[in-house]
Amino acid sequence: MGVADFLKGLVKSAEETTLNFDELDPWIEKRETEIGDEERETFLLMQKRVEELNKGLEEGVSVLKEVDLEARKAGGRAESIVKSNRNNYITHVNNLKESLYDSEEENLGPYLVLMRNTLAEFYRKSHVSYEKASLLIGKELAEVKRIVTSFSRDLEKLAEKKKGVITSSERTSFLRQKVSQLDEIEESIHEIEKNIGSLNEKVKKSQREERRIAAENSKSSAAAQQKEAERESSVRALELDIHQLRSMINFKALANIFHVSQKQMSKVRAHKEGFAIALEKDNGTTLLALLDEANMNSEAIITKVKLINEKRAGIRPGKEYGIESSVALKTLRSELKELQKEQSHELKRIEKLKESRKELRASLREELTAMNVVLKRPQARAQSR
Repeated sequence: MGVADFLKGLVKSAEETTLNFDELDPWIEKRETEIGDEERETFLLMQKRVEELNKGLEEGVSVLKEVDLEARKAGGRAESIVKSNRNNYITHVNNLKESLYDSEEENLGPYLVLMRNTLAEFYRKSHVSYEKASLLIGKELAEVKRIVTSFSRDLEKLAEKKKGVITSSERTSFLRQKVSQLDEIEESIHEIEKNIGSLNEKVKKSQREERRIAAENSKSSAAAQQKEAERESSVRALELDIHQLRSMINFKALANIFHVSQKQMSKVRAHKEGFAIALEKDNGTTLLALLDEANMNSEAIITKVKLINEKRAGIRPGKEYGIESSVALKTLRSELKELQKEQSHELKRIEKLKESRKELRASLREELTAMNVVLKRPQARAQSR
């Protein structure tokens, strides 16, 4: 049911009331207190009336139990039917007493609805037993039914008399629910705004760091390029020395000497087919040992191997200049992207919440207008609602 339908036809207060949003809670609390006092008075009346009902029913049930069916001289099957249905009816009466007495409902409107439903259920369940038992004890049953019917009429009179209290209670409960929803939205908006503020600071910090690293990379770029060029020059010189060393070795002669040894021949083949790799593997130790064993070594070869090892040791790995700062920049940009993504998500969330807040405020104004209460629009952002 819409707000307009819910409030349609309700009588407005004689005087118009104007409220700010920050005055809404105290105003509702005051109404809840006033309505609560009236509800408590009504509950006391109802409890007294329920006690009167129970007393009357106890007396009526006592009379029903004392009826001597044999004295009614119905005999046989009729007496048995009446006796069985009398017991059933008494059970329904006792259940009614317990249901009315044990109700824990604290709001008047739902309480009266519960009472009506309980009575309706009693009438429905006890009807057959009442009709069958009334063949012999109609007068006694009619008295019990009169007691219940009298209570039902009093209940409806009370509901009509307290209609205004019930309506006010439902209306105020309706307002309280919406105000609670509004409070939850305001709290969520506040938390998200705090998170957005934190994200903004993180984004700014990351952007400053990104600019710093990018600037450092730019400054070191020329020096890095120069170092890379020098490294490549050293590599070319090393390759030339390795080529020269290989030309100084007679692999055919080595093969002739070691052809009878499979182990030594495998070493010869490894150097002949992949000289640079085999040489780098143990810094030329195996090669010099083969040459010594074959009496083919020379001071020039030894000097060349030593020179190659020294040059290789002096060459740094390729493209390592600026690698650390480049990795840091890449990582930073990835983190920045995630921060901006989260920032965008939070902004969308807060926009949805603000739209819900706007609709809820409009709904509150509509309800309050129907109660002759004007709710002012919040003037400052800092207001709680």
